Amino acid sequence: TNYNKTVFVFTDAEKMSQTAENALLKLLEEPPNNAFIVITAISEYALLDTVKSRCVIMHMDRYTPDELFDYYWSLEGTEFLTDGMPNEAEVVQAVCETPGEVQQFIKQGVSRVYRYAELVFNNILDVTGANALKIGSQIAFKDEQDKIDLLLFFKSFINICGSRLDKISAQWIQITVKYVNQLSLKGVNKTMLFDNWVLDCRAVAL
Repeated sequence: TNYNKTVFVFTDAEKMSQTAENALLKLLEEPPNNAFIVITAISEYALLDTVKSRCVIMHMDRYTPDELFDYYWSLEGTEFLTDGMPNEAEVVQAVCETPGEVQQFIKQGVSRVYRYAELVFNNILDVTGANALKIGSQIAFKDEQDKIDLLLFFKSFINICGSRLDKISAQWIQITVKYVNQLSLKGVNKTMLFDNWVLDCRAVAL
């Protein structure tokens, strides 16, 4: 038996556009000979039913915080946050769920993302009127490479809320978790989602 196979891996398939996912469907309908196709996604429900029907679905255990902590230290270029903040490894351990998120967090700058989430936490109730919706000026709502990933921002915000738990922070955690779940929906408008998140967070203090 010839076990010389080619493996095609498509990661984070939940982030694919519908056009890209339809192209993937065509590949699944007529797969190359002697090939394995591996598709990873945060949830099977984030994929088209037609894609799922042509796959064998395997549910994987989540990485533990300790595994992600060790993975962080296995990478080069690690550093520590300053000014009394948790060290970078602890932030990664608390915020990230996959090695891919760890890599993206480090690439974007853990301290940069965390400090921006903290800035929003401290000021989201103080900005007035339409300026409240400008608080996301550093968030990547499309494919801006120089801006902060919205999912990492939300997860950092949740971590900050948890470290300063009071009535409003507890409500903000519930609100933000709801919007994190919506991020995995196909065709989500991130700008509108973020604006609604800001309005919901501000509403709990009224």
